[in-house]
Amino acid sequence: MDERISPRESIGIDKGKFLMGKKIRLFHVSFNIMEPLHKVFIPRVPENPMNGEDESYQRICFSDSITGCINSIGKILEPCDNTDSVSIIVWEKEVDLFDEKLISWKKLYDNSLVPDAAVTHEYWYLEQLCLDGAYYQIKNVKKTMENRRQVEIIKPCYRENLIKILLKYGVDENVIDNIDVCTLVNEWIPNNMRGFYEYIMTELKKEMTIVCKQEVSEELYEKIFGEKRKIRTMVDSFPLQVFQSVEVEKL
Repeated sequence: MDERISPRESIGIDKGKFLMGKKIRLFHVSFNIMEPLHKVFIPRVPENPMNGEDESYQRICFSDSITGCINSIGKILEPCDNTDSVSIIVWEKEVDLFDEKLISWKKLYDNSLVPDAAVTHEYWYLEQLCLDGAYYQIKNVKKTMENRRQVEIIKPCYRENLIKILLKYGVDENVIDNIDVCTLVNEWIPNNMRGFYEYIMTELKKEMTIVCKQEVSEELYEKIFGEKRKIRTMVDSFPLQVFQSVEVEKL
């Protein structure tokens, strides 16, 4: 196994997700209800990976919640009737935390393999699995769609920049020692420093401002347009709409 994603270095522990202290329950969701409930999952690279997502490792994708799975998919299908509900298939698996084939969301995020893993809590399993699924129903689809919120997806390399900013505001570094930068920005700061959020984000965005890559050399640009090109910059992060909570019921 590649050293970058060795699960023994960083498990990515989430309170309340464990069974008997050693196992975690993971979920895989599909909107295609024609799929067989009894299914053999073969590791593969996703057909439509998000921008910046790894395209080399073959894996089976899971999350530690059904909501996380749906956020990974990025959408909910429109109801085909007047019930305001959508049917899905959910496969579950209990996995030993120290299973060599399991890669935690924290490892995926920290190694920039899945940019939004800190939000979706995506896990990978690197070996073929045979699972039995069950039909579920997503309820109150309209309300769920309306209650989406925007989060910022920030690269882990900017954590130190944010920590330095927070220290200026008197934050005890020990309190936030094990919290990733995405969770700090989207949860911890809004919940604990609401009045300072905009100021902190303004400072952080300055730290994340980078020069855009240019397709044409400076010399060629000046030759074509007769003037020097203006330097363009961008903030090295992106917004993502996520479902706060998806109400489901087993059929």
